[in-house]
Amino acid sequence: MRLIRYCCVALFLVICLSAVKVSAFPLSAGGNSAVSSIAENSGSYQLSKVYFLPDWGGSKLSFEGEGDEDKPCNASCPSKSDSECPYGAEEYVNSCGETCSRCIDCSNCVGYKLSFCPDKAQCSDCCNGKLFKISSCASGYTVNAAGDGCREKICTDDAKICTDDGFVCDSKTGKCVECVTKNDCSGGQECV
Repeated sequence: MRLIRYCCVALFLVICLSAVKVSAFPLSAGGNSAVSSIAENSGSYQLSKVYFLPDWGGSKLSFEGEGDEDKPCNASCPSKSDSECPYGAEEYVNSCGETCSRCIDCSNCVGYKLSFCPDKAQCSDCCNGKLFKISSCASGYTVNAAGDGCREKICTDDAKICTDDGFVCDSKTGKCVECVTKNDCSGGQECV
């Protein structure tokens, strides 16, 4: 058994060495070996590249001097118009270098429900100014109940509105009045 192993290994080595000798030193017509330089045959050889899995993704998988113009590009190039998209369309360049257009994606704009910033409001915007939400209102104004605009403050929003003028706030109407109860009157006057 040992003899068979030695014979197999020896035969393998002879084949490998023969292949190396033949490829490295081709015989000439006179039986002498001649060395062929790589420069003489450079037009007939093409060197290969090796990519490891993490590295090949960013490569173009082409040889130096080869352009990508000969290779087909299969990336789709949609063409969307502003009228087809709820928040308008935007242009971009796809992986083939073509200018395409797609709908603007505003799905990350949670809470931004207004298409414009209302009068008397200060707003923050989302999606490149396509959606807005009110962050505050001008002095003397507050956000309305629907959250889509600013309304003038009433005394139920801010009691100082009435006390600064010497009045009291009527909680039913939200307006400043001279009195709401008898206790608001002085000098024996009645609240009517």
